[in-house]
Amino acid sequence: MMKLNLALRLGVAVLAAQPATAHAQLQAGGGGGAEDQLVAGDMVRLTFWLDQDLSGDYVVDERGELVLPLIGRQLATGRSPAALKDGLRMAYRGVLRNQDVQIMLLRRIRVLGEVRQPGLYHAELGMTVGDVIALAEGLEEHADDGDIQLVRQGQTTIEGLDPTLMVGEGLLSGDQLFVPKQSWLRRNATAVLGTAASITVALIYRGFSR
Repeated sequence: MMKLNLALRLGVAVLAAQPATAHAQLQAGGGGGAEDQLVAGDMVRLTFWLDQDLSGDYVVDERGELVLPLIGRQLATGRSPAALKDGLRMAYRGVLRNQDVQIMLLRRIRVLGEVRQPGLYHAELGMTVGDVIALAEGLEEHADDGDIQLVRQGQTTIEGLDPTLMVGEGLLSGDQLFVPKQSWLRRNATAVLGTAASITVALIYRGFSR
């Protein structure tokens, strides 16, 4: 009977060790504040429908400026996304005729850990954590997608990040997403539970057969 109780406790302990499904979520702080603004190293993607040669990605320099075709230097930092886009459109209307320009603002997000292509990516405002991870070609087989970590200024800010959190609303330029590897127990949970169940059944059978 003592062996039976030990086996049952082992099975319960294994089940209890499984990762929780509920994770603490980062409270969004976006909505037009300074966290929405571009910073040095971020990028503006311009698409010209008629003059395709002018289309391209342009990086915000250390002075917070963009060097853009036809309109030269433009201040990018210290302006809300809407104000920056409106300002660039107005500038281009003065030099372009019969065409508009599509403007996309991109933030720097580094993706590390158990992803297929770790690296630095430029993510569009409104993309989710899941979208940014997709830029890194998705997760490796044993990635712990329930424990994605947000690293900001060298410190882990939160674990168990909500995959629907959006760039510009809690996920900021310069942030890092770290995807850890599943624990040994989680990777082998099926085998461990199967073994524990087999031991439990065997001990129960032996107990009844005596």
